[in-house]
Amino acid sequence: MHRNPLVFDNRFDPEGARRSRSRVVASLTTPPAQRAQVVRLADSPHTFVVILLDEASEYYDGEALEPLSQSGCITLVLSLSEMKRLDFRSLNRSLPKSAGLSRFSAFVLLHRMGDVLYPGIRGTVFYPHEDLNILKDEWNGPAATRLYFPGEVSDETRYLASRVSEASRVAEVKRRANGGTSLASYIVAATNSQMAREGLHDPTVSDDWDRVDQYIADWVALSEMPSARARPGRGEPWLLFPPKPGMYTPEDEERLRHHSEAINADFPPFIQSLLDDLDGAVIRL
Repeated sequence: MHRNPLVFDNRFDPEGARRSRSRVVASLTTPPAQRAQVVRLADSPHTFVVILLDEASEYYDGEALEPLSQSGCITLVLSLSEMKRLDFRSLNRSLPKSAGLSRFSAFVLLHRMGDVLYPGIRGTVFYPHEDLNILKDEWNGPAATRLYFPGEVSDETRYLASRVSEASRVAEVKRRANGGTSLASYIVAATNSQMAREGLHDPTVSDDWDRVDQYIADWVALSEMPSARARPGRGEPWLLFPPKPGMYTPEDEERLRHHSEAINADFPPFIQSLLDDLDGAVIRL
């Protein structure tokens, strides 16, 4: 039987969704939008079930999400009322693209999954001394409020995480020795996604790590979607472009080139292995 990597479980009131006049809600609920997302995710190696609810206030933490767990897939839960509240651009079209939520696509669904996973994998990308802990939540302590995880992180995933950590450790050691561009600034400038290509955030002011989480969330989506890893015919890397010649000092250019090569090689299999581990997980987006 043909495997369908994306299934919509529609539990909302169709008439209420239609009356919402929210472009974000429409991008989740209309049949053409859902069909387009299913097609876009056709080559992804994991199965996702998207549960769409009018209101999801009862699913407030991992324990409450547990009854929605299904083996053989990762379940993503969304509240349409919450999406409508955050859809500022439908109320004011003059707002910049960075205001409120983007309309949903298959890529945005996976990006938002990356948002939830980011606190747990942040140490893997930037702080090699931290243990990989996907149940970590930056705001609410060790128990993540938006993730139910019934299993354990495998040894294979931890090994791949250590390779990503080592790449960042080496890059930062060399930076401390010779100076140069921070990894945060480089990631904001060099990630191979629409957000970076459009220059949504200024890499020269990202040394405080503000917004870099959005680019790591893009890495999660790029690692899962074969069709999004590179624009066809351009021979592009999965995640990070190499530094542009002449933009950095020779020492900095070499450091960043080695870092981009390591991330492009090691981060996608790390995410693939992590998503294998997440079978049965429930994530509130």
